[in-house]
Amino acid sequence: MKEILLSEGLPPLQTVVGIGVFDGLHLAHRRLLSQVTELAKEKGLKSGVLTFHPPPPTFFQRKDYRLITTLEEKISLLYKLKLDFVFVLDFTEEVRSLTPREFVEKILIGKVKAKAVVVGENFSFGRNREGNVKLLETLGVEFGFQVIKIPLLRLDSGEVVSSSLIRRLLQEGRIKEANKLLCAPFSLKFQKGNPPDLFFLKEEGKVVPPSALYLVSLNPGGVIREIHFQNPLTLRDLQEKEVTISFLEDRF
Repeated sequence: MKEILLSEGLPPLQTVVGIGVFDGLHLAHRRLLSQVTELAKEKGLKSGVLTFHPPPPTFFQRKDYRLITTLEEKISLLYKLKLDFVFVLDFTEEVRSLTPREFVEKILIGKVKAKAVVVGENFSFGRNREGNVKLLETLGVEFGFQVIKIPLLRLDSGEVVSSSLIRRLLQEGRIKEANKLLCAPFSLKFQKGNPPDLFFLKEEGKVVPPSALYLVSLNPGGVIREIHFQNPLTLRDLQEKEVTISFLEDRF
């Protein structure tokens, strides 16, 4: 899979593309992206995902918004899905101001070369989120691309599987419930400080679970242990300068 920053390069071939922020890469995202890869194979096209950096809520400085995954983590997770391209669109004031038609013409056609677009049924796009799936379908007829609408995925409780739901579960410390919806355990990176048994949160803007007892793994595939999580985090006898804490279960 090739990562393409859309301000710097263009894909060489026509694509089937899924569009979204894809924060956390959860079960509903996986269902949408599996449709992308299946349709691309069926049509003999390249498969891709179009995502935004920074995510629009971050661009608009929403104080309540916290990331589940950084861009680096997101791309790492997407690499496992057998997509051909990850298109990263730099979300700037210019991009924010595009009308729905301009977004389709300049981004989906001009840069991504989309022949089919896969989105969730609640997808919105363009300036002030003026565009919806119905308008995208209309523009698809005009510009020559197919639109596939994926229904929302709901839990037995009726709640929609979404990044917002997972973010809330993490903020409440309900790790086990959140991880059931994510495609990989939620994680945070810490950097060794002073004194050397103190580790400080390295990533800005991510969700931070409440201070409590959790079952975690230290670094991918590393030691599994219970820790009392807080920031800064006390980890004794750890030689590494950085550590990734993957949260496995809440234990409080």
